[in-house]
Amino acid sequence: MIKNYGLIQVYDWTPTMNTGGTDAGDIAAAPEALPLCRPIGDSKAGAGLILEIIFVIDKDDVASGDWTLYLFSSSVTLAAEDAAFAITDAEAAVMLGPPIDLASWTDLGGVKVSAMSDTTLQNMGRILKSEAGGRDIYASLVDEAGVTSTASGLVLRLGLIHT
Repeated sequence: MIKNYGLIQVYDWTPTMNTGGTDAGDIAAAPEALPLCRPIGDSKAGAGLILEIIFVIDKDDVASGDWTLYLFSSSVTLAAEDAAFAITDAEAAVMLGPPIDLASWTDLGGVKVSAMSDTTLQNMGRILKSEAGGRDIYASLVDEAGVTSTASGLVLRLGLIHT
């Protein structure tokens, strides 16, 4: 779901998660297209955005450790879900900055939340841009702790500013 507020955009991504449980270091959500890199009210390809905050909602209330978010400027083919994360030179070349560690959780009773922003994460304020002629960026999650989630148990809310 995308909500626009002038040049600010809030995008909720519910990754399709592996439901069979993963081992630590396994891919929990294979790369998915996020239709973010589009100017508001325009369909031109290749627009840029600045990622200012990531707010993660764990509706399953199972997050007990780290998740790592990988962002790419074009489609990549990683190993299958529930397989060890490994990346090629070509895939590394289209990464949009270093991986984002989602490790600090607050338990609110029936849900856990985590927030990363420019004040808590050194690499926020990063520019997200699709490949030339593209309109999407791609995201994948790696489970660093080995937990079992439901198919739609995590929601990542991305706060973006259009450039």
